[in-house]
Amino acid sequence: MTIFNFLSLIGGLALFLFGMNVMGSGLEKMGGGKFESVLEKMTNNRIKGVLLGAGVTAVIQSSSATSAMVVGFVNSGMMKLSQAIGIVLGANIGTSVTGWILCLSYISSSDALSLLSSATITAIAAIAGILLRMLGKTSQKRHTGDILLGFAVLMYGMNAMSGAVSPLRESEDFLRLMTMFENPILGVLIGTLITAVLQSNSASVGILQALSVTGTISFATAFPMIMGMGIGAAVPVLVSAIGANRDGRRTALIYLFTGIFGTVIFSALFYGVNAFSPFPFMETALGPVGIAMVNSLFRIGSILILFPFLRQLEALTGKLIPEKTSEKYNELTAGIERLEERFLVHPALAIEQCRLTINAMAMRSQDNLVAALELIKKKLPIVNLVGGMLNRDSISVSGNNATKFLADINIDVAFIVPSGASAETGFTCGNYAECEFKRQVIEKARRTIILADHSKFGRTLPYTFAEFGMVDTIITDRAVSGDIADAAKRAGTQIIAADIGE
Repeated sequence: MTIFNFLSLIGGLALFLFGMNVMGSGLEKMGGGKFESVLEKMTNNRIKGVLLGAGVTAVIQSSSATSAMVVGFVNSGMMKLSQAIGIVLGANIGTSVTGWILCLSYISSSDALSLLSSATITAIAAIAGILLRMLGKTSQKRHTGDILLGFAVLMYGMNAMSGAVSPLRESEDFLRLMTMFENPILGVLIGTLITAVLQSNSASVGILQALSVTGTISFATAFPMIMGMGIGAAVPVLVSAIGANRDGRRTALIYLFTGIFGTVIFSALFYGVNAFSPFPFMETALGPVGIAMVNSLFRIGSILILFPFLRQLEALTGKLIPEKTSEKYNELTAGIERLEERFLVHPALAIEQCRLTINAMAMRSQDNLVAALELIKKKLPIVNLVGGMLNRDSISVSGNNATKFLADINIDVAFIVPSGASAETGFTCGNYAECEFKRQVIEKARRTIILADHSKFGRTLPYTFAEFGMVDTIITDRAVSGDIADAAKRAGTQIIAADIGE
């Protein structure tokens, strides 16, 4: 293999990846956001989810794109993790369709169906694509042109790669290299690495199909590499989940686990049986069609194996990425969370989410107006709001304006939340203005109640705003003992513990 063959291989790969990107983008634009809308409205039926994920991925030609889309849906709260699992599994099946499309590039003009040769198909697609792209008056026609042009470039790239690697059929060094990949572990690692670098499972399968024209790719070589490609395809999905919430990261992790567990279980069964009863087809050379068939059968088989264990898979991701209070889904912000930045790579979907968000905000504003009008009609206590400077940490106000407001106010019961409480320093906070304000509130109140959870006891912050003798009652979540209990008893301060535990 000369330097010119190598350059031809790299050029063919570049054209292949570019063509796949253009074709996938055109297909997505052609759908006008319909694919995304279908995914969003998915039900809890996981079988339907698998079929839907496979169908959408087969159309847009990218399992990573489908899974990244699903990560965005889950992250925004529009889809539950249980719904996403089925779609992620289906995406692994749908991506195998690309391999069958690539088989068209290997139809020879000497075949009976010479009119369907790769050269003829590529030429027709290119001419039709150019005409539609240049002369099409509607966006749908131009998108169709993009699809055909992308397909033509993809096919040309595949032919270029196949032609570049053809001399390798005579290379003994290449034959020995391919024989090394018959080692299942090495084959899986190589398949994972190639796909992780290219960030496309379809591209990796395409390269393997191109190499298969040399006649040196046996089943024993191709099978572990195909298994590894499923693992490597998780890399772009994991990247898309960076910065996502708990369930968004769990969705990406499920995609990775699907590839890993599918590979481990399938290979253990396959090679376990092969060890006792060797399969006769292990050394059989595979062509492009054989590669596509093995890829499809493996993906379908691994999904069938994993399907009964989906609940366990979901539970595993839950243990690895535990829930945080700050990440709990809040219905009050559900509308705003639709504005997920991961949707920006899908303009139709992003615009649709903006429209839905605006509608949700309008409906919420309408509901608030109606509620306000209803409150006006009722005889409710008047609410006076204290002015002053907002402390973002404690969500409280203090300062001169707040102090002036207190001058004319008579306080019956004051509920105060401290940042710390100890027998030596009393009740403390970390802001001087807040300290002064709380102190004045206590002085004007007939009765003072401290609200503090158990984490506040034993803490001391710079500023003390009250001693135990200035407080009537302490309400906390756990029973209090030790120095604080003694200090409260000496001061005559009542302690009420809800005793709610963790």
